[in-house]
Amino acid sequence: MDNNKIILFPFKVGKAFIENNLLTIPKKYYAQLEKDGFISLSGNHRTEIIINSLKYNCLVPGYIYYGKAGYGWFYQIRISKSRPTDYFGHFKKTETVLVVIEKKENKIYVTLYDNIEERLKHINGLINKQK
Repeated sequence: MDNNKIILFPFKVGKAFIENNLLTIPKKYYAQLEKDGFISLSGNHRTEIIINSLKYNCLVPGYIYYGKAGYGWFYQIRISKSRPTDYFGHFKKTETVLVVIEKKENKIYVTLYDNIEERLKHINGLINKQK
């Protein structure tokens, strides 16, 4: 049985990510995070993850944090032990990146893909060549 799970969504890079390494997961994915085991609802409010820095070809430790604010529960991807500019400084404010959260063999990996508009144009070009 295949236990691999995946969540993907677009994310607009903003000040919170650039300055404080915070990437808030959209609310519509909260139930899937819980149901598919992407987070551990333990007392420590965090689940360890591995973040793939494609530009620097390395894996960066991180975690999914969950907490409660005045508006309710929230989930954030946070980078551990570094500043986001160390591995993700090439992302520009207001740029849209594709966030892919994968659960493979009981480990959780997060990859941030930049230039998604350019990548989609390239993929569509390849598809059209096959027609």
